[in-house]
Amino acid sequence: MKSFNVALAASISLAMASISAGAQDAYVIGINSALTGPGASTVAGAAEGLKLYIEKLNKSGGINGRQVKLVVQDDQGEPSKAAANAKKLLTQDNVSLLINTSLSSTFAPMIAEAQRAGVPL
Repeated sequence: MKSFNVALAASISLAMASISAGAQDAYVIGINSALTGPGASTVAGAAEGLKLYIEKLNKSGGINGRQVKLVVQDDQGEPSKAAANAKKLLTQDNVSLLINTSLSSTFAPMIAEAQRAGVPL
């Protein structure tokens, strides 16, 4: 688990270091996960783990002195909801990074939306 945390921290830090926060006070990361529905027992823990990590990261000063805001969306393991969540995260929440911890059936719509917006996933 410790190696997972180190890898996750490194991935987030590298992605966020290459992204300008612009006029925002915080880096905004969007996460899509199956928090409810048939896949929740398998994948929801990853979203919770990421929330805990971001809380710890923010308590230690954030990234480059900026806090990290995590916006979480539930797709219930459904590809159409994953696509809608990605659009919302990209257009309304203006995320700088998307993370998908849902079922594999949701990957393609998330990838398509992230590529259209030019946002790392």
